[in-house]
Amino acid sequence: MFIVVLHDVTPQFVEPIEIAVHAVTQLVGTRFACAIVPRWHGERQHAEEARLWKAIEGCDEYLLHGWTHKRTQRPGLISKLTNYADEFGGISLQSIRERIDLGQQELRDVLGTTVTGFVPPAWRLPVELTQLTQLTHLMRWRWLETVNESVVASQLVKDVRRLPVATWSFDWGRMPVWQSASHTLAVLQQRMQPTSMPCIVIHPADVSRKQLPFIVSIIRQLLDAGEEPMTPMMLLRSPVVAS
Repeated sequence: MFIVVLHDVTPQFVEPIEIAVHAVTQLVGTRFACAIVPRWHGERQHAEEARLWKAIEGCDEYLLHGWTHKRTQRPGLISKLTNYADEFGGISLQSIRERIDLGQQELRDVLGTTVTGFVPPAWRLPVELTQLTQLTHLMRWRWLETVNESVVASQLVKDVRRLPVATWSFDWGRMPVWQSASHTLAVLQQRMQPTSMPCIVIHPADVSRKQLPFIVSIIRQLLDAGEEPMTPMMLLRSPVVAS
């Protein structure tokens, strides 16, 4: 099994998103997820929204990918390297919850449903999933997380269940894109944790940087090896994983 996720899905990047969706659907059909940013860098581009929703209407799962995907307070080294993409760095738990609420509200307005899966921008989220009651599952760089609930001594206890993933991602913000280095990093992740699930990430920038053919080749290799494409929610509900 493996996961395919389109990141930075926002009207500002509708053209490369359309290209990426076309390439992905030729391989995995609807079995991919779209990580949506409702208000890219604080702006909502209404003019291209209808075109974007049409482009992604066939994917099997929507994820929230921050509210603005831009950090505004106390930027650090990661901020500078990622073009200030680490939106949730340097803010309080309450502010994190408020931004997730705002993102969910905007997506609920346009999609008619509440999106409870989450991918933190730049993979940076300094709190635990159990602290974010709005979410059911969370994709980090190395883990797909969900909350387990159990009753112990008549009290509801929550803990985080983590499924290891090896992430192929080629957009590093301001940093130069080293295709072979990014690929090698993901392969090493998988070797270090053989049970990890491949997660193939596609960004709009991958289209303009002509990385998409290489990413497509990785997906083809997985399919040729008999691996089945899944979305995060499909994976969490899979009898094989659940057991």
